[in-house]
Amino acid sequence: MDNLVYAYDNNNVGNKLVSVTDNSTSVFGFNDGNTGSADYVYDTNGNLTTSSAKCVLCECL
Repeated sequence: MDNLVYAYDNNNVGNKLVSVTDNSTSVFGFNDGNTGSADYVYDTNGNLTTSSAKCVLCECL
């Protein structure tokens, strides 16, 4: 079973998700692919540009 902890910008007061951590000891379920920096990065307009946790780069054309 996952035990997910969500961190948001602005000391958890903002509305942009910064990272997700699984505090569970289970090897199944959520796999955090990024533990060294912010999982989610946004541009100045608030659009998601990078999701490092799942190795996703968001590019708008």
